[in-house]
Amino acid sequence: MDLRLVKGMMKRQTFNLLYPMIPRDLVSPHTLAILHWQRAYFRTYKGVEEITPKALSEYVGLRKKDTLGTEEFKLTLQLIKRLDSVPDQSNHSLYEALIEERFAGQMGKLVASYQSGDEIDIIAEGSDIARTYSSMRGIQLKETANIEDILKSMESREGIVVEGVPMFEEYFEPFQEGMSICVAGRPDRGKTTLLSFLVTRMARTAVEYCGEHRPILWLVNEGHQDRILPRIYQAGLSCTLDEMYDMLHAGTLRDKYAEAIHAPSDYIKVLPIHGKTMADIELIVQNENPSVVVIDMVEHIGGVQGGSKTEIVGNTWEKLRSLALIYGFLHIGTAQISVEGSDNLFPDYSSIAWTKTAVQGYTDMILMMGNRELEGYENIRGLSSPKNKSKVQGKTSYPRIEFEVDFDRCMFYQKGD
Repeated sequence: MDLRLVKGMMKRQTFNLLYPMIPRDLVSPHTLAILHWQRAYFRTYKGVEEITPKALSEYVGLRKKDTLGTEEFKLTLQLIKRLDSVPDQSNHSLYEALIEERFAGQMGKLVASYQSGDEIDIIAEGSDIARTYSSMRGIQLKETANIEDILKSMESREGIVVEGVPMFEEYFEPFQEGMSICVAGRPDRGKTTLLSFLVTRMARTAVEYCGEHRPILWLVNEGHQDRILPRIYQAGLSCTLDEMYDMLHAGTLRDKYAEAIHAPSDYIKVLPIHGKTMADIELIVQNENPSVVVIDMVEHIGGVQGGSKTEIVGNTWEKLRSLALIYGFLHIGTAQISVEGSDNLFPDYSSIAWTKTAVQGYTDMILMMGNRELEGYENIRGLSSPKNKSKVQGKTSYPRIEFEVDFDRCMFYQKGD
């Protein structure tokens, strides 16, 4: 690797591109010495685009008295001379080799730390390192779409839509793969009802945009998973539990549900992830290849490092956003609104628990659900989007809309419509 790297760095363009990426602790001292001479040569002869081994040897020879001992000088010249027999490689090949070297070095340090007795989740940390370097490789291999294709996609408004809800259809562009959305609300004030309502209204366009083979996954991290699926069915069917029991006994429940959400009856899947780590979630994503991933609650995911609760929560949202981008799904995670955001239909996003800025920095949209603690407001909720990267042109990015909620049917009705 070292001689191939040095040979490639004889070109100024390659040197400028790759020199900052070289892992200094993973190449030999002699290689670092030659890289130092190459950098000095390019700085001295600013018009030279490529150094020959002979020119570099002469340059080192002119300056050896002040910088090199006799043995080091001889070895440096021998290595430079060997460059004539090293085949040329493309920038891409050298970049891939550097990525592999850096990955191997990081994994080696992780294993050494684990074997020395440090308390780390080696699977989660190893998966994180692998994901990072896999992403770095993928970015280089992926061709950039041309402007015509980008504009045509934007004009067609393709994506995942919350259908039949004026607020979402009027103010938000269709949601895209790789986006991350935070849904925040006070404890026990209807987040599960809201999520059930939203995903059943997304199902048809998720199938259309991503295909039936890419399900909506609801990963349960709070409470028992058996409470969730009946709520999803109620939202899809807009029915009470008693009405759903009647369909069950008549043998029509699944068919009516599939007809209502315009998707197969098993398209929205509910899986428990209590006690699971980020590495476990990535394995689930790899196995299921979802179009949408709902996680309730994000802050309960284990295996994420950080010095404080606030830092851990921020790092968790950051990693989930990376997963969404790498695997191409829409991520919807929930968070709690702290007491400072209570008794307010439209709380500010600074009231999200455990963070003032981290969640905001790693999401494309924040959907706040507020409520008033007043008589007559028990079934009224306010939805607002203080952060919104999916705004419709010419519309406000921060709509504030009141909804009346039918908790018996898991339905949100926009007031005024």
